[in-house]
Amino acid sequence: MAYSKLHSSIVNSSLWSQSDSTRLLFITLLAMCDKDGMIYGSRSGLSRAANIDPEDAQGAWDCLLSSDEESGDRFRAPENEGRRIEEVSGGFRLLNFEYYRGLRNDDDRRDQNRAAQARHKARISQGKPAKAEISHGKPAKAEISHGKPAKAHTEAEAEAEAEAEAEAKIYTNSSEPRPRKKAQPITSEWLTEIQSAFPHTSPHSEFAKAKLWCDAKNRICSRAFLLNWLGRIPPPPTANSIKRSVEPLR
Repeated sequence: MAYSKLHSSIVNSSLWSQSDSTRLLFITLLAMCDKDGMIYGSRSGLSRAANIDPEDAQGAWDCLLSSDEESGDRFRAPENEGRRIEEVSGGFRLLNFEYYRGLRNDDDRRDQNRAAQARHKARISQGKPAKAEISHGKPAKAEISHGKPAKAHTEAEAEAEAEAEAEAKIYTNSSEPRPRKKAQPITSEWLTEIQSAFPHTSPHSEFAKAKLWCDAKNRICSRAFLLNWLGRIPPPPTANSIKRSVEPLR
């Protein structure tokens, strides 16, 4: 059973500029990993499975195990320093596997819902009772580097879309033309200006993470979206809260 999905974003990654052997080895590891992103086997055995030249195998392994200054994953998981895999007992583990699997699950859920809606509309057109089989499952979400699941940012996106729909309804039955709002760009000056409203985090660094997330979702990282993003980052625990969490019950 396959647990990984090859995203089209890989062709825009720094990995795609590496040698053919490196790319082929990484794609082979994606195809062989289990549900936890683990691949069991030796370097020589996995190199044979990837069908790469033994003379090129060592360079391919070194590339995947080494840090990459140009990797976009450095924003999501800076502790990995852009590495693609790590060596573990009995084999290797794909780093950032949970993040990319979360993106896959989001895409799969949307495809399931679109198919269910199409079946629902077909029943109505044929005079059959409506029975939309919408998927309400909540697959694993991709995690953002500050420890907060991507669900919070999905909610921020939903809130922005709901506000847009509400605004559209105001002008639906009115002859007054709907005003066009010019989106204000996110500048370094504006990020510095809002710093006081979010003293427990850095708007500059969070903007880089939010922009990367929006690019992956084909969304626009607006000021409103970034403010929602920043507002959902919990402040660090205080000494009193830590003390209360460890106090024994009496």
